[in-house]
Amino acid sequence: MTAADVSLRAAFTGDRGRLLAGLLFAEFGTAVQAIAQGAVLPLASRELHGAALYGATLSGPGLAGILFAVLGPALSARLGPRGTLLGSTVVYLVGVLLAVLAPTMALVLAGRLLQGAAAGLLNAFGLNAVGALYEDALRPRVVATFSLAWLLPSIVGPVVNAAVAELAGWRAAMAWPALLVLLARLVIGRSAGLLPRAPGGVRTPYASSLLVLAGLALTALAPGLDAALRLPGWIAGLALATAAAVRVVVVLTAAERAKRLVLGVYTGMIVAYFGGEGLLPLGLIDIAHVGVAGAGAALAAGAVCWSLMNLRPPGERVRRVAPPLAAAGITTALLALAATVLPGLTGPLPLVVALVAWAVAGSGMGLSWTSLSSATFEGAAQADVPALSAAIAFAQGTGGAAASLIGSGFYSVAAGVLPDRLGIGGGYLVTAAVAVATLVVAALLAARPRAAAAPPVR
Repeated sequence: MTAADVSLRAAFTGDRGRLLAGLLFAEFGTAVQAIAQGAVLPLASRELHGAALYGATLSGPGLAGILFAVLGPALSARLGPRGTLLGSTVVYLVGVLLAVLAPTMALVLAGRLLQGAAAGLLNAFGLNAVGALYEDALRPRVVATFSLAWLLPSIVGPVVNAAVAELAGWRAAMAWPALLVLLARLVIGRSAGLLPRAPGGVRTPYASSLLVLAGLALTALAPGLDAALRLPGWIAGLALATAAAVRVVVVLTAAERAKRLVLGVYTGMIVAYFGGEGLLPLGLIDIAHVGVAGAGAALAAGAVCWSLMNLRPPGERVRRVAPPLAAAGITTALLALAATVLPGLTGPLPLVVALVAWAVAGSGMGLSWTSLSSATFEGAAQADVPALSAAIAFAQGTGGAAASLIGSGFYSVAAGVLPDRLGIGGGYLVTAAVAVATLVVAALLAARPRAAAAPPVR
């Protein structure tokens, strides 16, 4: 292939380029909305006296997204790409209206669940477009642009949303990003016909997907059990979710071992990074006493480095070794953070360690994200792309949900039993164990020969 073939200009050329632009706009709108709703949910909870449903309202959309990402190929086979897009858009708008107009927290929860279901379908839809319409050599550049779509919302989104909430209330702050998402879906709809209809008879692991959700729910509820049942419940929930998730991936990848390895590393990276990210503010604020500003700076260091690493994706040689390098970097970062928390260090050192460690972790994620997302499609037949797209979306959703339940979940299980610094430090170590396992699998993956490329649909 020529250099021009793998340029961004090639990615944005023609009908598939217009579809990609719409998908990126949708990703941007989703990022703005995720940040906006997460920031104003405490205000909604206070006004609607919904503290008991706050946790479910925060995590519910992610769980709904997991299930509907898996359902994506079956729905697309029945409705076609345009029908799937239209249906998910209607569900999304109903969800936004329910949440924005809700007189009770229960209806906010219902609206958020509908939005999560629609987001899961659109995520699988977008991944299907990337897998079906772009060749292997160009796909990493395309995937990288989706990470960049989160950069601006991560930097200016909280400020804008805070201003909207202050001037017009939490309902307006929750509603206005929906305009961005709706406009993006209209743009996507014009080119949705480019995607081939998903083949009929796609195996959909309904039962295993529900078991994943049941396991995650048990893990989330474990800290509320009697003291003697907390740890066993937490372990049992994670074991059930893990076993069922493996089954889902096996079905969606048609039992191809190479694809399973890629998705295993992908999920492990997500769990390790976001698990550590969830613990970062706890350690810096409660143990190191550096304040909210210090915690925010450390979180921003990871997010910005992640996005900046995608300005120019690395070449083939670097992409092959990126996952083990990233896993090693995240492991080192988690252990460094644990080393500052466990002794209960204060002063400037914990903040310096956190800034450097999370910049390294974010850079690793940026380096490996495009490689892993793209590698899942390499050598795949076109008929397999919808199921593989669902598998990637499932890995993203499940990894993100499990991340907080592993690191922060251990802290919650240990609350009242261990001092906070041991609970947070233990959470870092448990998450680091996931990173080590990911490193081992990533090293095995890097040693495997690459699959032969399959031609894209144009």
